[in-house]
Amino acid sequence: MDARGSDDGPSADATAGSLPLLVVARWFPAVDGIARGRYVADQLEALVAAGGVDPIVASFQFVQLRGGNGARRRQRRALQDTALLRQCAEGPRMADGLAQRGCTSASAIPVARIPVPREPVACRIPGGEGDDHRDALLRFVGRLGEWRTSAGPGVVHAHTGYPDGFAAGAAADRLNWPLVITEHASFVASQLAEPEERRRYVAGIQRAARVIAVSQTLARLLRQEVPELGDRLEVIPNAVPVHDFRLAAAGERDGDELLYVGSLKEAKGVPLLLRALALARGERPRLRLRLVGRAPSRAQDRELHALAGELGLTDCVRFDGQLDRAAVAEAMAKAALFVHPSRYETFGVVAAEALASGLPVVATDSGGVTEIIGPEPLVHGDVVREHEPEALSRAILRTLERRTQFDEAALRRWVETRYSAAGVAATLLALYSDVLADAGAAATSARRPISRAPRAQPRVVIGFHRAEAADALEPLPPGLLAELILVTSAEPSEVALPSGLGDAIEIDLDGPYRGERDGAAAAREAARTRYAEARERHREAQERYHATQAAYQARAGADPVVVAAYREAREGYRAAREVLAASPAARPAGGKGLERLHRTAQRRSVRHAQLRLLAAQQAIGSALVSLGAAGRPPSVVCLGGFDYLAVEPGARAGQLLVAPAGTRWMADLWASREGVLGYDRP
Repeated sequence: MDARGSDDGPSADATAGSLPLLVVARWFPAVDGIARGRYVADQLEALVAAGGVDPIVASFQFVQLRGGNGARRRQRRALQDTALLRQCAEGPRMADGLAQRGCTSASAIPVARIPVPREPVACRIPGGEGDDHRDALLRFVGRLGEWRTSAGPGVVHAHTGYPDGFAAGAAADRLNWPLVITEHASFVASQLAEPEERRRYVAGIQRAARVIAVSQTLARLLRQEVPELGDRLEVIPNAVPVHDFRLAAAGERDGDELLYVGSLKEAKGVPLLLRALALARGERPRLRLRLVGRAPSRAQDRELHALAGELGLTDCVRFDGQLDRAAVAEAMAKAALFVHPSRYETFGVVAAEALASGLPVVATDSGGVTEIIGPEPLVHGDVVREHEPEALSRAILRTLERRTQFDEAALRRWVETRYSAAGVAATLLALYSDVLADAGAAATSARRPISRAPRAQPRVVIGFHRAEAADALEPLPPGLLAELILVTSAEPSEVALPSGLGDAIEIDLDGPYRGERDGAAAAREAARTRYAEARERHREAQERYHATQAAYQARAGADPVVVAAYREAREGYRAAREVLAASPAARPAGGKGLERLHRTAQRRSVRHAQLRLLAAQQAIGSALVSLGAAGRPPSVVCLGGFDYLAVEPGARAGQLLVAPAGTRWMADLWASREGVLGYDRP
């Protein structure tokens, strides 16, 4: 397979006789997570290397929606409408290749990063996520006209049952291709416990010709929870590219270094590992731990660093962050022991990679990893049945004591014979052939290959949620980051933008509302002043009126002077009363107490949102008009739902072009242009 990132796509020879394969996988390596779904990429690369498939990957990237119900509905509409406008703007170039459809990749496999709306946590409804993935995938499949019509029968292969399998079922119906689902997720049980998600999960499963579990542990769970599977369930493990890992040279390993590779979160057992290390150092003070991976959030990262400090491990725990595969392989060739402390895994590919490096594995009993270590765990490391720091600590120390007894070449052969990429690919190709035969179809003959025409690299990113923008841009390669212009909010100013960013246009989105609010406050104060003055005049006029009225009644109207004074006071009082009644401060508020306050707050919130959007739209119009090159409007990448809404007028007016996807797509495109190898971050 061509790993140089060629834009020409597979050659005619490479696609002749190949099976069209649509892979649906939200977990797929990207610039912000090179290890996410790496096992899907490994499997797919093995299939391509076997010469059996011509694939397209449909992956997803969330677009966060914010605001009230009405605001989020408008953001959804803008996300869909700007995508349609993008197609119209490309015109005949849509036939040039998949790049215009949002398909780019740093390898020869085209990858679509399909934007999917995401509701706030408090607003999510059961099943809504599946519907959003289905609708987005169907729009994408509808744009694959050339590939779909020129190809013969193919296969749709989804990775995870929900939402990918549910969405892929609709795509398979649209294409009239058989569906295969591979389940990887460790949270299947919780999905099936929610009635609406279960209904959609089972709907996808029932559409599938085959369902694959990546371990016997997961297969047992699926048979128990989803009896509808019947005999369509098979067990095929993840592919392990053993050739990417190497055995250590003599004297290369550090006898006191433990290694962990994976997400740094509690579910993976990282706090448990830190506590076990603290105990083990009581007997082996030189013991150290290297953590490769990153926490799901900055807050969780801070918590782990704090825990290491509390346990006195600051000087012996190394937080390496996210590393590419080559760096992970080097770490595995240096360490003395790999520790996998997770509570539950459906497979655990990093444990297999460690064994392929000749590295013994000590793991807590997590299902999938227990299977990888095998029925004789002491041959390949050890399995700890109790998820307790004391038990894990003892297992680590015991295994280190007998470290020289392990045959590292035998550990590697154990993985090669069970999980080799070539073997898994051959099994899958046979399965694809079976499901096509069952469907009464045959693999395609030679056909025209898909070309992926180069496109201009977007330079402008619209991300008005400043913190979200900072997080989205931080993982980007420095070379790409230096080319970008970010249009964002000036607040909160304490959120720092990534260093190395080419430029930033910071807009005070709340300025118009503050101005209107301050103006309204001044107007209210002036109205209160006028009302107070009117009340004072009314009081004085009332006193004069009552005084002259008493004199008038006493004289019975006989004195013309008294009559004139009375009439003048009466008219003055009437006029003062009318002025007072006309004052805004005297008008009924239309409600009482909390109800009135709620209506006022709601009205102000709506107005605030309107002015923020207007400010964003005006700023984009004025800031980007000068960025077009040779008469062509600039291409922009949007991050959130508000951003799509903000660029909508400019897109309709032809002032800018909205990129078909987000930062992952943009990074793929840049890597392809720069010739970066593989999926790993440069």
